[in-house]
Amino acid sequence: MKIVLVLLLVMLVRSEVVLLEESTIEAFIAENPRVLVFFTAEWSKDCKKFLPSFQKLEKKVLKEKRDVKLAMIDSGNNTALEQKYKIVGYPTLKHFNEGVVSNFKPRKYIDLMLSELELFELPSHFVVDNKEKFAEI
Repeated sequence: MKIVLVLLLVMLVRSEVVLLEESTIEAFIAENPRVLVFFTAEWSKDCKKFLPSFQKLEKKVLKEKRDVKLAMIDSGNNTALEQKYKIVGYPTLKHFNEGVVSNFKPRKYIDLMLSELELFELPSHFVVDNKEKFAEI
């Protein structure tokens, strides 16, 4: 447990990744239109293996000035969070786009995750309120 917490703190000291808690996750998602949350568990070896990929993703997101906030939360011992966000295994990534939640596959290859992230950066919906707009589609 201490090793994972130390790794998370070292990563977060030099990063833009926000460390969330159960008491802050809802407000953070509400305040930011696009959020990618890494649900992690301190006991998960797979989460430890995925952490470097998430760090690389963060660097690319910052470099390319993507319109998405990255966050992490340790939900491994919190069944309420697991149930609320439908976490069935670790690591889990969830993308929140203007309140719409989607599963996001944790991948080893950063470029694949960036390509998928581009799809999620599109608006979650749009309104067609006249025939001219409908014709444009």
